[in-house]
Amino acid sequence: MALTEDDIYRASTQYRLWSYTPEALVSLRATTNTHAAERVQAAIRRSHNAARQPSGDTTARIVDCLTAAEELTILTHFTQQCLRISDAFKFPTNVKASAAQYLKRFYLSNSVMTYHPKNIFPACLFLSTKTENNYISLDHFTEQLNDITGSKKRLTSDDVVAPEFVVTQGLRFTFDVRHPLRGLRGGLLELLAIARGTAALLPSLGKTPQQIRKEMLDITAPADTPMKTTATTRDLEDRCGKAHDKAKDILAAAALLTDVYFTYTPAQIWLAALLMVDEPLTLFYLDTKFPIASNPSAVDVNGASEAITADLQKAKVISLIRTCAEAMANHATGAASTSREELVRIDKKLYQCQNPEKADLVAMNAAVKRNSVVAKGDGTSETEEDADARAAKKRKEERERREKEGDVFGGSL
Repeated sequence: MALTEDDIYRASTQYRLWSYTPEALVSLRATTNTHAAERVQAAIRRSHNAARQPSGDTTARIVDCLTAAEELTILTHFTQQCLRISDAFKFPTNVKASAAQYLKRFYLSNSVMTYHPKNIFPACLFLSTKTENNYISLDHFTEQLNDITGSKKRLTSDDVVAPEFVVTQGLRFTFDVRHPLRGLRGGLLELLAIARGTAALLPSLGKTPQQIRKEMLDITAPADTPMKTTATTRDLEDRCGKAHDKAKDILAAAALLTDVYFTYTPAQIWLAALLMVDEPLTLFYLDTKFPIASNPSAVDVNGASEAITADLQKAKVISLIRTCAEAMANHATGAASTSREELVRIDKKLYQCQNPEKADLVAMNAAVKRNSVVAKGDGTSETEEDADARAAKKRKEERERREKEGDVFGGSL
């Protein structure tokens, strides 16, 4: 049985672990926010009790924690910052796209009240340079990052890599991100082949490449890409190229700042971006992907005609693509933007409800390395230091036993 591209995608970790319905996504973020608020309150009480005055006052302040919507606002802001810094580094699009997705995936199961995004996004960005095979040394990355941000408090290399293990845990140790950029490039190549009359078409279309090319010449062009009355192959190629470039800009910005990666497939995302910039061309392209019923009067197992079934499938796909396009267009037109005053208000609120036990990630990382726990064979656990000491003691006892027995290579045969 031949595997289709859809079958391959459904076997990916992105589909199995990071695909949600919009309702499930909202519910997951609400649950994460609720649990984080409870932990923050408890951590603040512990911190207060540890530092309370000799008077014995144990009344800890009750903090006003962020809502799930406020968390998402802060996350979007730092995702934008991650994209801007990626552009300043001149990283390839796939590097910054993976960094943005790592950041958004991490905060599905973690809260900005627990781990501040300003500490997490540099780790996500540096991690993406490794997973996307775009090597840059840690020292150079840190130096460039400090120059780009211009922050008075300069980051160290430890600041960048300290959250890395926490991030990989949040990512469930899955680093593969299926981006729609490859699909968009493939779609461009197919459209160029159609424009040149060399396309490989579905046999069920019942048309030659030249007939499809003529139909492509007749489709309406968008207002900002006028076509000549007698369009040539070069005109068609230019139209396809402009549509590709504009759609790529959408995929490099709006698609990364919305939730479309969680709720749509890569193919649906790039087709939605193409629909936003040249709808007639996109609908024409989709027409070439749905077979024409060889026998319109034939019926399937449900009693519907083949022609009606094909039309329903195409209508469903177009509806999904339009919904995805609307989500990206809402951000592109500023509907999802937030005022600076609102960001300042949320940031001040976040400062008051930050988990004090998770503030110093460098110290946390050092403590984990120093006192990391390893499993023992009897089901219990111990620190690495204890494990090393126990192993050394066992080797010493074994050496002494052999010395007592005589020849370390064993007795005579």
